[in-house]
Amino acid sequence: MGTAAKGQIAFGDLLHQYRRAARLTQEQLAERTGLSTRGISDLERGARRIPHRDTLRLLADALNLTADEATALEAAVVRLRRRERSPSAGGPPIGRTVEPLTLPVLPAPLTSFVGREAEVAAAAHLLRRGDVRLLTLLGPAGVGKTRVALRAADVAAADFPDGVAWVALAAITDPALVLPTIAHTLNIAEMGGRPPLAALSAVLGGRRMLLVLDNFEQVAPAGTDVVALLQACSGLAALVTSRAALTVRGEQQLPVLPLAVPEPQHMREGNGEVVAVAGTVAQYPAVCLLVERAQAVKPDFAPTPASLSALVEICRRLDGLPLAIELAAPRLKVVSPHTLMARLERLLPTLIGGARDLDVRQQTMRDTLTWSYQLLQPEEQRLFRHLAVFVGGCTLEAAEAVCTGPTWSEPLGLDVLQGLSRLVDRSLVQQHEEGGEQRFSMLHVIREYALEWLAASGEEQEARRRHCEYCVATAEAAEPEFRGPRQLALLAQGDRDHDNARAALRWTLEQGETELGLRLAGIFLDYWVPRGLHSEGRRWLEALLALDQQGARQPASPPVRQKALRAASIMARHQGDLARAEALGEECLALCRQLGDERQMGAALSALGLAALKRGDLARAGSLLDESLTMWRQLGDARRVALELGNLGNVALLQHDYTRAVALKEDALALQRRHGSRTDVAQALANLGHALHDRGDHERAAALVRESLTLLRNTRYALIAAPVMEVLASILCALGEAERAARLLGAAAALQSEIGASRAAEVEADYDRTMAAVRDALGEETFTAAWAAGTTLGLDEAIAAALGEAE
Repeated sequence: MGTAAKGQIAFGDLLHQYRRAARLTQEQLAERTGLSTRGISDLERGARRIPHRDTLRLLADALNLTADEATALEAAVVRLRRRERSPSAGGPPIGRTVEPLTLPVLPAPLTSFVGREAEVAAAAHLLRRGDVRLLTLLGPAGVGKTRVALRAADVAAADFPDGVAWVALAAITDPALVLPTIAHTLNIAEMGGRPPLAALSAVLGGRRMLLVLDNFEQVAPAGTDVVALLQACSGLAALVTSRAALTVRGEQQLPVLPLAVPEPQHMREGNGEVVAVAGTVAQYPAVCLLVERAQAVKPDFAPTPASLSALVEICRRLDGLPLAIELAAPRLKVVSPHTLMARLERLLPTLIGGARDLDVRQQTMRDTLTWSYQLLQPEEQRLFRHLAVFVGGCTLEAAEAVCTGPTWSEPLGLDVLQGLSRLVDRSLVQQHEEGGEQRFSMLHVIREYALEWLAASGEEQEARRRHCEYCVATAEAAEPEFRGPRQLALLAQGDRDHDNARAALRWTLEQGETELGLRLAGIFLDYWVPRGLHSEGRRWLEALLALDQQGARQPASPPVRQKALRAASIMARHQGDLARAEALGEECLALCRQLGDERQMGAALSALGLAALKRGDLARAGSLLDESLTMWRQLGDARRVALELGNLGNVALLQHDYTRAVALKEDALALQRRHGSRTDVAQALANLGHALHDRGDHERAAALVRESLTLLRNTRYALIAAPVMEVLASILCALGEAERAARLLGAAAALQSEIGASRAAEVEADYDRTMAAVRDALGEETFTAAWAAGTTLGLDEAIAAALGEAE
């Protein structure tokens, strides 16, 4: 390209000519430079008249300009600057010259930029608005705030004709040194005894510039100095990266969250194990980053269908933290994804050995977190340590109960709400809304670090005991309502706090505190059964009961033990282990008789009666359930009377006494409509529908069972819903709707498999008859296709299909 005639051509026109000569479209030039297509267009049209120096360098490199051509392009920019600052352009007054500053070049990352498009776009948009002059990118250690700031500053650079200045503050710990560091970085001398603010204002006052202040958390009090500088320089804006908010006037905060990781719905069962759905998972930045960084040290590394699920789990365990992923990825040079996943059981020891050219604080995750921890006040450090006993987060009320109180050997010395606010501002604790309540949680690697400090402090056992006692107290407070109108809300609360309950139960086993453990496990029966967690609940109960019998440090009282025995018996019955269920039930009943506890005696008799019913011993089942019914009537418990009437109706049904079965179940439904929970009513409706179906009243039976499923919608109560679907399938087959029946049978089978529930022995024969009837009606090929379609449905989808809503 020649330049002889181009000395006075406007910058936009010159750029356009150079691009056309290079035979590049605006899109191609944007791709080469990393700028947006809109940015290239604006530069050529003069919409953004003064490009940043770094933008000029990128353009020159992308267009392969000669030295003369690059000089011509730069000269066009100089002319733009002069016109911008002329009196007619509203620049500085005549007689004042604003010389270009020698600005530090923005650091050029040596690795690819993965994800973050939304954060970069949001930050650049805020900086361009004009009314946002102090933007703080907030996030925890290792989340990638610096990379986002670099990219956002580059994208927004065209709006700051006097340039973008990068100021690294990681090495500064004295807030008083922030303004001097900015001045030093910009080569602005503090001449004549002028303070830093005055020196900076004198030079920057007439400029439209962006300051990028990186790593501000350890000098947060200097936020007021930055505000003073911005007030003195109307064209100046600041982009700050920090783990802690500056909490000053005019600050706009923008959270930088961990990279997205695949959700459970993007995983599926395959060959007996959970595998990732490759086409979906590959879209997630966390997985892409892990793969890219692994390929940097092992060029032939490539995910396989067998390894993809392990890579996804690695990203999940690392919470999508970019620094943690960067530190973990090089391990894939010498170990397989599955081995690395196993080693991440303990995160911090694995996340070591970062690149030597990283800041020393970022060479291991522990160093990075220590930096944040040391910035806390002693009472904030103590709160941070104590919060680590929570798994999966907590509410403010829970944090206050566990971290403060008169029984602590040493007071916290800090208001918990105030302390939580500070920890959230410092990105050590995450705050989010879930189920209508504010919850506070830690990322896994941060919690592990806090636990290390908790163990070293000597406060761990005291904190864990208080955590366990709080879990027990809240469960006991909720227990009376668990089968009432608030059941769904309490199940959702159980979902949120199940990890905390697990941690508390684990501690009671480790410490031999079986009284606390069995109190908690006995109550959590009402959560485990609806959620289909029979295996897990039974493991906790059996382990604690065995330890209690062997001589625990704090053994359970007889009332607590007998309640846990009944719960364990119920769990064993649901899993089809009837011998164990009856053994546990007999031990429970003997203890109840010894204590004279009539309520628990009635519950034990019912549990034993249902085990006998499931085993097919109808005479023993009827006797035990009659005895239980008598006891509940004497106690005046209408809900339990209704349950036993329904159970006795099942006995009559299996005895083919349809008149008595229907009468008992109608009485049970009437009582449940007055006194029972939604799931109790749903169960009673299905039971009556089953009895009517067996009697031949299919239309009324179908209406009752559909009403039952309507009540079960959105409850996730698969334990009840699956057998109810099987009942409806039998009714639909009798009504000539065999294909819909096959889909429901497939859905029910999938739901029962998912929750690990076994089909009751007393309904096995009915189930086999239904399967045979549906197969005969459809033929094997149609039946198999409809069954398979049903197995793909979730609970709510299956209910919609049962109600005819998915047609």
